Amino acid sequence: MTDLRVVSSALRSAPGRAARPPDNRWDGALRLAAAHDLLPALWSAGRERGWWTVLPADALAQVVAHFAPGSTHPPLVLQQAYDANRLRVADLSDQGRVILEHLASTGIVAVPLKGLHALMAGWWPDPADRVMRDLDILVSKDDAGPASRCLASLGYLPFATGHTAAADHELPAVALPGRAGSIELHTALVVSRWSAVLPGAEVLDRGPLMSSTDAVIHSIAHAQLHDEAHLLARIPLRALHELMILAAGPRGDEIDWARVRTSFRRVSAEAALDAHLCQARSLFGASVPPPVGRLRPPAHDRLCRTLVSHPPLASIFERTAFLPRGLSTERMHDLHGPGSPWISRVRHAAHALHRMARPRRTDTGSA
Repeated sequence: MTDLRVVSSALRSAPGRAARPPDNRWDGALRLAAAHDLLPALWSAGRERGWWTVLPADALAQVVAHFAPGSTHPPLVLQQAYDANRLRVADLSDQGRVILEHLASTGIVAVPLKGLHALMAGWWPDPADRVMRDLDILVSKDDAGPASRCLASLGYLPFATGHTAAADHELPAVALPGRAGSIELHTALVVSRWSAVLPGAEVLDRGPLMSSTDAVIHSIAHAQLHDEAHLLARIPLRALHELMILAAGPRGDEIDWARVRTSFRRVSAEAALDAHLCQARSLFGASVPPPVGRLRPPAHDRLCRTLVSHPPLASIFERTAFLPRGLSTERMHDLHGPGSPWISRVRHAAHALHRMARPRRTDTGSA
């Protein structure tokens, strides 16, 4: 049983009392779940399946104290992650409510995105299952300045998150000292290259809460296009799991799948949509339409699973996947000016292949 299968099987709907995977399968599964912010959801799913029992906080602290760092028993790791996230989500939800009320009082139209939207729309039966580390809020470009000043008036200060100019759809993050997470104001749903999949102006016009259809379009586009899961043959586990939660919940019937497909067709990205639907169905049994491209999505799914199990191969694949974009005519013109880009392409391709063939250096000493 692979780590991916342990995590996806545990998180599938209709939990029942399925057999718990053996203890020697949990270390890798926990690392995978942690990398995708799924530890709290995994805790709740296992608890529902009867795999473990909740410990009172004082008992949990005493038991954990007997383990060396990094060797805590899997159920304890999961319960700790759930408890920590429950407190963080409560804090962030409170901040989101105050911010949205304050923005509305100043006449600024603001729409909660991603995790904040999912919680406000009631997608999650237990909000603590959904990891949140920040709040994302959509405003118009014209309102970006006033909204930033509004947050500053509430005490929010610049927060270092590694923000770069590539993230052209959001403003630098801010945070309230002493409170959880950070706040990011967005002026578009995804980076400009893909913004036509769901124009921010349309969402703001339909505000103050996104429709389930808009939220699904945003979630899939963010995972597969913005974060480039489709290009890099990655499996965006959290987005896939959240789609399963929504589709199985009371708001699943609200999703207009025809409009979802139209949005992805608008940016010639139906293959990315089909890959997402295929993975949501195969990994989590999500109640979503089958992909239209019946041959390619399963092949893409198999590639993704292979790369998850072979990180060195995934690293080579990712560097190769960026080659076509790196050798585009537009990039060659930006680097070398107008003229034939072919000589530049050959030189860049040679350098890229040399880097891929060169073994990565492993640092064993400290700086």
